[in-house]
Amino acid sequence: MINIKDSVINNFKTRLVSTNRKSGTFFNQFSKTSHSIDLFEFENQNMIYSATKKEENISLQIAMNSKKFVIKNSGHSEKEDEKRKINLCKLLGQIMNKAKLYNQEKNVDALFLGTYFIEGVLANTEKEYFRAPLMFTQLRIEKINTNRYELFIEDEKIINNSLLSIFANKNNKTFSILDISDQKKLGETESFSYFKSILKSVGIEMIDLNSNWSKSYNNELRSAPKGLKSELFKEFISRSSLGLNAYTCNYAALGVFDIASSTILSAYDEMEDPDFLEEISSEVHDSFSKDKAEWKTNEIKTISNMDYTQKRAVINSLSNSSYIFGPPGTGKSQTIVNILANIIDLKQRAIFVTEKKVASTVVYDKMNKLNLFVLMLHNNEKASNVHNKIKETVNIVLKNINNGSYVTERTNIDIEIDNIFKKLNEYKALFKTDLGKRYLTLISNNKLNHEKYSILENELDKLEINEIDLILGICSDDDIENVNKLIESLNEIKLPKTMWRNLFSDDSIEYVLFNWITLGKQKSRLGLFKKKKFNQFKTQDCRILNLLNMIKNNDDKLVLLKFVLSSLDKSIKINSLLDIKFLFIKKYKKINENLINFYNSDWNSKIAQYNKTKVLFDTEQIYADRIEWIIYIIQTKTYNDANDSYKEKKLQTLFNDMVRKIESTKTNVRLKTWFKRYYPIMELLFPIIFGSPEVMANHKLIPLEKGEFEFALFDEASQIYTEKCIPSMFRAKKYIVSGDDKQLSPSSFFSSRGEQEIDEDEIDNLELENQGIADLITHESLIDLAKGRYKKYMLQYHYRSKSEPLIAFSNSRYYENKLKVVNSNDANDRSIECKNINGTWINNTNDAEAKEIVKYIIDFYSKELNQNKSLGVITFNSPQQKLITDLLEKESAVNNNVFKQMNLSNGTELFIKNIENVQGDERDIILFSIGYAKNEKGLFRNSFGSLSQFGGEKRLNVAITRAKEKMIIFKSINSEVLNIKQDNLGPKHFKEFLRYVELLQKDNEESKEQIKSLLNIDQNLFSKGGDGLIFDSEFEVEVFNFLESKLDKSRYELKTQVETSGFYLDQAIFDKNLNKFILAIECDGWAYHSSDIQVQRDFERQSYLESRGWQFVRIPSTLWWSEEKYKDKLWSSIEKILHIDKE
Repeated sequence: MINIKDSVINNFKTRLVSTNRKSGTFFNQFSKTSHSIDLFEFENQNMIYSATKKEENISLQIAMNSKKFVIKNSGHSEKEDEKRKINLCKLLGQIMNKAKLYNQEKNVDALFLGTYFIEGVLANTEKEYFRAPLMFTQLRIEKINTNRYELFIEDEKIINNSLLSIFANKNNKTFSILDISDQKKLGETESFSYFKSILKSVGIEMIDLNSNWSKSYNNELRSAPKGLKSELFKEFISRSSLGLNAYTCNYAALGVFDIASSTILSAYDEMEDPDFLEEISSEVHDSFSKDKAEWKTNEIKTISNMDYTQKRAVINSLSNSSYIFGPPGTGKSQTIVNILANIIDLKQRAIFVTEKKVASTVVYDKMNKLNLFVLMLHNNEKASNVHNKIKETVNIVLKNINNGSYVTERTNIDIEIDNIFKKLNEYKALFKTDLGKRYLTLISNNKLNHEKYSILENELDKLEINEIDLILGICSDDDIENVNKLIESLNEIKLPKTMWRNLFSDDSIEYVLFNWITLGKQKSRLGLFKKKKFNQFKTQDCRILNLLNMIKNNDDKLVLLKFVLSSLDKSIKINSLLDIKFLFIKKYKKINENLINFYNSDWNSKIAQYNKTKVLFDTEQIYADRIEWIIYIIQTKTYNDANDSYKEKKLQTLFNDMVRKIESTKTNVRLKTWFKRYYPIMELLFPIIFGSPEVMANHKLIPLEKGEFEFALFDEASQIYTEKCIPSMFRAKKYIVSGDDKQLSPSSFFSSRGEQEIDEDEIDNLELENQGIADLITHESLIDLAKGRYKKYMLQYHYRSKSEPLIAFSNSRYYENKLKVVNSNDANDRSIECKNINGTWINNTNDAEAKEIVKYIIDFYSKELNQNKSLGVITFNSPQQKLITDLLEKESAVNNNVFKQMNLSNGTELFIKNIENVQGDERDIILFSIGYAKNEKGLFRNSFGSLSQFGGEKRLNVAITRAKEKMIIFKSINSEVLNIKQDNLGPKHFKEFLRYVELLQKDNEESKEQIKSLLNIDQNLFSKGGDGLIFDSEFEVEVFNFLESKLDKSRYELKTQVETSGFYLDQAIFDKNLNKFILAIECDGWAYHSSDIQVQRDFERQSYLESRGWQFVRIPSTLWWSEEKYKDKLWSSIEKILHIDKE
């Protein structure tokens, strides 16, 4: 039986080793494909110059000793030499671009100078032939123009741990990453002995041929033999004996080297807990457990505004491991920022892991002042930057120790927000009751001028609302008329009020009247000798008696009589049913005066303002609490000193030592020193650490302790291989995985991974828990591991695209139309344009399209108003990308605008990328080169490269969701040319996308209907609202008629049921001149009051739409019907908005 845990670990390690083998750290071919160049080539071509004013031609040895030099093509050579120099400069520029791209994609500075080469074979096969540097030195290159580069060799040296890890893995040796900075400056002999012993520890014997080590040490270099690996292997074995030997070579390579993953490989040997993989594999969310869907405002801290789906992801992720499914532009970074803020507030710790430099920078910046407690530790982070960051945080702590704790004003803002929502819920509940419905019904009757019905407040207080409601339900005007006639008759006979109550007794009504009318006595009994007269009295046509008998025989009328008489006692006269309705309205409004007045106030703006205030207050509060916490812990707690036999010592002593170290250091403290010597303080100062998977695996920097952090957050997780994340996961207790499985899977810049198979028959025979562990190797990316294992929270509001057509196709094909996207508020929207080019497809490139794109860029940046707009170019393959890049490089040599845009460094630079490496980027305007076309013979081949591969549709999804404002498609074919197999999603969706783009250009009713069918949507993308008039209530009809009567119909059009973001606006005003909607009208009437939609979501929907350019006017039915002057005030406010838009 196999040891499944060991097999899984070995599988992961094999993948990592395979990546290292193909990265140039194992075999360097000195070619374009290996992204490196033989540095001695520049000396051969006399292209190396001193970095002085004279710029003298110098040797490579002098250049490397000086550490700063110039490589340039002087342009004074023979034709063949000149061509070689141009190609070398071009290759140097390509290596620079590759390093820049690698930095952006993987958060790694991979541009190095490789020296101290060794070569040999691990076995008698070409695959096992190695030729690689033992040492790397960080290199910085500045491009002055296409023919001139300045090179700077940094001081810090790095051992090729990737190569050593391959040796160790091959020879079954344990390997731990090495840091040359741990050694004092080594001389020639000491350095040879040092590396000889290192190689020996991983099973390799180093042999120094021809004193090549000495030559390398003194920078006496030579050209490396060039050729195919097979040729070099044959040449090597013809002159060298086989065996586990490494022979020294005095070569130097300048190039892109992936040296970071060796830290991950080494970390696997440090993870000592055998149950860890089982814990990961067994963590599966309970499908029957309910999320937290509602919460109090104070349960979540917000340091930036969030929509409901983001808040839901934040509050639930703080309790359990989660998968935050974030489609393009839905605010993943916003969500992560607020999660991190809450972790700081909870006095917990987290690591934020991402390979994308731009992703970590965005999150760091959005943390605002809370990034004081965040430490950035990416592969390319300079020690001086880390030193300055630590110094800044320490100084702020010192300042607060000296000046008193950082105090911020405590606020009740959370309570205020909750109270508003509580009142809104109470208000909505109010009108779901029978009394509330009666109130709305009564005030909606325009004939009831209830404002003019006056009654004293103290009189109104005497009435009961339920009693009034009861009367309204049982009586008519005739009933009230008869009751009033009876009262009038009683007054005519002057029956004392004290006797009226006897009228309601079945036995005494007639006796009371007889005694009073005939005898003038106040008696309720019949005298002994008055029976005959009483009988005669009953036979008379007595109006009072008739009315009383009629009321007496009807319970409802009897109740009415009691009510009317009771009202009279309170000095309230009831003349008709209308009076009772007036009384009900007045009484109901008085009882619920606070709620009604609250809703009729500007509560919406108040919430918006409170939310802004909450963001500020929460940020300040978390900041203040953390400072106080740091000071408190330093002054009161102890730690066990790992550097002194774990003796217990005071944190305050360690902090003071740290302060002295900062003040006494002239440059910067080494990175390792901070974590080795001051880790108890570091973890207190920086509860959040940002880094790549490689940094988080570096146990030499941060001790690899299981579950040390409460959370590990992973961003762009679809792009990170699972095996890279295991050491980071080892460090944490819970995991928050953020990404989009509808976008690209991981890709290697250098190769695919190697995988070690586990026998499927043996897996089937494993126990259930072991099957779960074995299943881990089937997950290519971390997001694959998270899906189904952790609870999924989808972010649904789309913020990137300013126009719906930019995201509509992806929303339809990949997100089931679940994204909330604001319709274009401009009927002239042309956010997707198409330029048809008469290009041909030759050698996987389209020259005509490339030239048109370059021409567009030149023209675009020649205009002053476009200087601050960002552009990006996307292609379907590398050859087309390279063609456009070469043309732009050539143009940038003579066009300062283009050169400037290509060399910006703040994430807004003009980029040219293919669909494999553009994920995570966004620009204002995207130029998309389709490329595919008929060949020179006029034939079209249905071959679509990586689009046809598994997951090709994900590549398309990435490419078409990068634009914020506009996407321009450059194409040389029409969609009908494509002959696609329906089961191949990549090409199938590509054809449909082309069809979509073509239909957008037609702009007629037929094309709009075809787009609706293609996208499976109910509403046109550029709809101005329905042609018919659709209303949910009579209230909406009244509002519509009123506004229609006021609007200038030559300029404005009032539309109903205008769809946007999956919601329908009751009404909206369309400006014909501006060709866009300028105002949304929401009628909060019966339908609104009886709706089950949560109030918070209704508010957030409006906030989202307002953030996308909509203006709102809400009309409460309670104001519309109850205040005589409200309509005039409403129209006055609408006029102001219309006037502003006119201007």
